[in-house]
Amino acid sequence: TRADARQTRRDQASPAAAEEPAPPHADIAHLSGLDERFLAALASGAIKLLDAAFLREADDAQLPRLLRRQDLESLEQQQQHEAGGPHRRIFLPADEAVRALRGGRRRLASLSYGWCSSGQPDPTNTYLLAVRRYLRHSLGTHILGLFWDFASLFQNPRTAPQEASFKEALSVMGDVYASGLAVQVIRHRRIPARPEGFDGKLVLLPPAGLKPSQASAAHVLARFALAAH
Repeated sequence: TRADARQTRRDQASPAAAEEPAPPHADIAHLSGLDERFLAALASGAIKLLDAAFLREADDAQLPRLLRRQDLESLEQQQQHEAGGPHRRIFLPADEAVRALRGGRRRLASLSYGWCSSGQPDPTNTYLLAVRRYLRHSLGTHILGLFWDFASLFQNPRTAPQEASFKEALSVMGDVYASGLAVQVIRHRRIPARPEGFDGKLVLLPPAGLKPSQASAAHVLARFALAAH
């Protein structure tokens, strides 16, 4: 009857019906298994995730520009000491990051972008400001932790233990962007304008294996520049 049909529609739209969990898909366990190497890197500390709450709340005085992981760790320790406790966090604790990854609800994000220079990927703060806007927007308020390579992996110069940790992280970094269930990839689609301080400068990256005697600017330009065109 029409009355029965109306009642059926009301039941389907009720909160109880909406909250009923969907039956598990046969492939979910397989997709979750793809995160195991990433999970191990989080647990070991080879990869750290930035605490999204810190990025949302930090102003220019607290984080005027993106820093290396080593410098952010020092800043976190300093801020926790000044605050008198561990509640001033820059990085998401490993146990919380692991839980979020295992949860499979895309509460983590990874940033895909182009480095603007070898020593500082974001010299104009273009990426930092964009990330803040995203995390503060309704599209990003659910994010708990962010993978940002410059801040998540140890950067040069590295100690021997940091180098070992860096190599471990590098070997699984592709998994961070390939998580089927737990990580949302955010991509900055444009390369920022070149800073004025870079005007007139030329950076040459000679091929791997080039001998030091061959690495002069004249040699590299003469041998490889024409080939690039």
